Amino acid sequence: MVNVSVSVDPLTVNFYISEYTTLVGRYGLGVSIAGFLTADPALGFPPGTPDDRAIALSWHGIGHLVAGSIGFLCLIAACFVFARRFWGERKRGWAAYSAVTGVVFLAGFVGIASGNPSPGVNMGFGLAVVIAWAWVSVLCARTRASYHRSTIMQRS
Repeated sequence: MVNVSVSVDPLTVNFYISEYTTLVGRYGLGVSIAGFLTADPALGFPPGTPDDRAIALSWHGIGHLVAGSIGFLCLIAACFVFARRFWGERKRGWAAYSAVTGVVFLAGFVGIASGNPSPGVNMGFGLAVVIAWAWVSVLCARTRASYHRSTIMQRS
């Protein structure tokens, strides 16, 4: 008889699932709401709009900004919460990846929230979004694998 064991702490798996659904779930909710509330035309967006700022904000423009900001801040917080957690677990690579993602996304968010219409700011924000979504995807895959391993162990 061969005994193969995998070291997975069910409490750790539960932490990842609860933190993931709380912070990253709120990010998803925030950007979903922001997507339903259209932004006011300004700073050359959408194409054909003058390059100056909007003179007045509509209720849906304000809602778009508020919901998107809350969502983005939840994702940034998630990055740092996970960085701290991974650091405590001595998973330095994951901690660094999470912290760098949080810093990059925060910088992109601050840049875009400043209202600077430069292409560099827009490209930087787009890159920050791609990096953040990659982090969410990899973290989700890691959490799923950990949960799957713990489920297998509980059946044994």
